[in-house]
Amino acid sequence: ILLGLLICAPFASKAGDMYDSTLDRHFGDAPASTNAAPETAAAPMDPNVAAIVQALKAEQKIRSEGPPPPPPEPIDRATWMLLGAASLAVLLAFLKFVQWLNARIQNRRLLSKEAEEAILREKLIAEQPSLVAFFNELRFGLGTGANASVAAETAGPQLSKKEEANRLKQFFGLAPATIADFRAQLSKINRAADKAIRLELLREFFCQIDALKEKATLPELRPVWLMTCGLEGLVQQLSTTAANINPSVLRTAAGAVDLLEDLCVRGVPSDLATRTPVELLAADDNPVCLSALSMALKKAFREPDVAVDGTSGLALAEKKHYDVIFLDIEMPGMDGFELCSKIREDKMNRTTPVVFVTSHSDFNSRAKSTLVGGQDLIAKPYLSFEITVKALTLALRGRLANDKSISPPAAKENSAAPAISPQPVEMSA
Repeated sequence: ILLGLLICAPFASKAGDMYDSTLDRHFGDAPASTNAAPETAAAPMDPNVAAIVQALKAEQKIRSEGPPPPPPEPIDRATWMLLGAASLAVLLAFLKFVQWLNARIQNRRLLSKEAEEAILREKLIAEQPSLVAFFNELRFGLGTGANASVAAETAGPQLSKKEEANRLKQFFGLAPATIADFRAQLSKINRAADKAIRLELLREFFCQIDALKEKATLPELRPVWLMTCGLEGLVQQLSTTAANINPSVLRTAAGAVDLLEDLCVRGVPSDLATRTPVELLAADDNPVCLSALSMALKKAFREPDVAVDGTSGLALAEKKHYDVIFLDIEMPGMDGFELCSKIREDKMNRTTPVVFVTSHSDFNSRAKSTLVGGQDLIAKPYLSFEITVKALTLALRGRLANDKSISPPAAKENSAAPAISPQPVEMSA
C-alpha cells in the first residue's frame, strides 16, 4: 500500500495542480501552485475539466439570475369557493342595479300630471322666450306666482296713462295697414314657385309679425299679443323647410290673420283668451294619431278630452261644452261626418267649431265636411303649431261672437274683409 501511494503521489499532485490552474484561469486568479507545468493555447482541455467548467458556469448563472420560479400551485377548493362567491356578489349587484333602474323608470311614469306636462312643454316649445309666456298664459292665465312674473316680463315698460293712451291710438291707427301687409305677404308666399323664395318671404313675414307683437305689449292688447305669438311660432316652424308649406297650413295662417284684424279694435276684452281655460275635444281611433294630436294641443292648452271612436266622442260632447272639437273622418262604426252631424243636433255644442284632421283633402271631403257643419280640414301630417294656432283662432273667434261687451258695428266692420283662400301648392317629395 505504501509503495502504491509513493508511486501515485506525483500523478495526483500533477492532477491537483492542473485543476487549480484551471480554476485560476476561470476566475482570473494567479496560479496557486508552482508545480503546475505551463499550458499552451493548443493543448486540449481534459474532458473532466471541461465538465467542471460547464458546471461552474451553470452555477454562476443560477446565482446571478436567481432560482427559477416555482410552478403554479393548483387551485384548491377554497379558492374555487371564493371565486364563486365573488361572481355571485357581482351578479347580485347587477340585479340590484337593474332593479334600481326599473324603479327609477317607474317613478318617472308615476310623476304627477302637472310635472309630466311641464316636461312635455319644455321639449316641444320653440327657443323663443315669448313663446314660453304664450304657452303659460294660455294654460294658466295671468294669475299670481310664476305666471304673473311672466306677464310682467312680456308687458313692456311701465307707462303713464297718457303715454299708454297715445300708444293705443297709434296702434289702432296703424293696425289696418299692418294687417293688409300680412295678407299681401301671404299671397306672395302662396304664389311663389321657388322654394328659396318662399323661405325668404316667410322670414320677412316673421319679422312683420314680430314687429306687431312688440307693439302689442300693452295690457289692453293681450289677445293680440297672444295671437301674434302663436302665428310667429307657426311661421318659425314653416321656415325650417319649404316642404312644410301646403294649402292646409296657409289656410291656418290666413285664418289667424283674419282674427288679428278683429282683435285690433277698441273694446276687445284683455282677458278674452284667459278668462276661462280653453276646453278641447279630440276623437281618433288611431292611438298614435290621437296621442300626437293630444300632445300638440297640450303645448298651449290644458289636456284635451280624448275619444277613441265616434260613440265615446258623442258621449263626451253631450256632457260638456267645448271651445273647439277635432275629429278624424275614418273611424269604425260612427265616422267623423256622422259624429259631427249628431253633435250639431245637441244644444251643448251646436255652435262649437269642428275641425276634421284627416288625410282626405279632396273637394268631396271638404264639401261634405261643410254640409255636416264642419269649419275646416287639417291635412295629415301636420305641424304642431298648426294645431295650436287653429285651436286658438277658432276659440277666440267663438268667444268674440258670444261676447256681449263688443259693439256690433265694430264686429261688423272688421268682418267685412275677405279671407285669403290659398291656391293649391305643389308639395315636395
